[in-house]
Amino acid sequence: VGLHTWTRDLSYHVHAHCIVSAGGWDAGAATFRTPRSSRFLFPQARLKAMFRARLLRGLRGLVQQGVVALPDQVPFATFEKSLPPKRRWVVYVQAPFGRFKHVLAYLGRYTHRVGISDTRLRAVSDSDVTFATRDGQTCTLSHREFALRFLQHVLPDGFKKIRHYGLYAGGSKLRAIALAALPPKAEPTMSHAEPAETAPDVELLPAWRERCCPRCNVKLLVLAQIPGPALSSWRPP
Repeated sequence: VGLHTWTRDLSYHVHAHCIVSAGGWDAGAATFRTPRSSRFLFPQARLKAMFRARLLRGLRGLVQQGVVALPDQVPFATFEKSLPPKRRWVVYVQAPFGRFKHVLAYLGRYTHRVGISDTRLRAVSDSDVTFATRDGQTCTLSHREFALRFLQHVLPDGFKKIRHYGLYAGGSKLRAIALAALPPKAEPTMSHAEPAETAPDVELLPAWRERCCPRCNVKLLVLAQIPGPALSSWRPP
């Protein structure tokens, strides 16, 4: 998830860009499943309702903890009733455009840059600043207004602009399990000049098959078993 707070004219427009896997980890079947439809992982109507519910639940918790204060001390129940109905909540779902390189290049313009670059500046006078916006248009602001718009996009200390969740989290065990459950790449066919005896004798095991370390009794995820007397009698030091 990448946070994006600005528009082309540096107005304050908070939204998030999310990259979602076209599939998910099924713990019951211990496998990585992809949707039957090639378009989207979840139905858009269900995604809209779940987004609204989770957002309000998180906001309610912040209000109860005193982290967020509603205007004029309005009770949260009253605030929730004043919100638009479920059918008016907008969750825009778009299929990936191009390959992953295009997606990363598009998001990189927001995640690893500031609100405006030097190349967009067109003129600076004693009273105002002119910069390019979109489709050849420009915007002219006073020095004070330009500085205020730019500084409102500077994140506070300790705030993370990019966050990773689920399978993308660095410390996620589900990520390692899901990657292990993906079907292995097909090995290239051996040429006739190479003898078959040179191919390793490897017995592929299901990715969900677990064994325990004989030394510390920690569960191990076995992907392949290489037979042989030396390996069968091996024990960790």
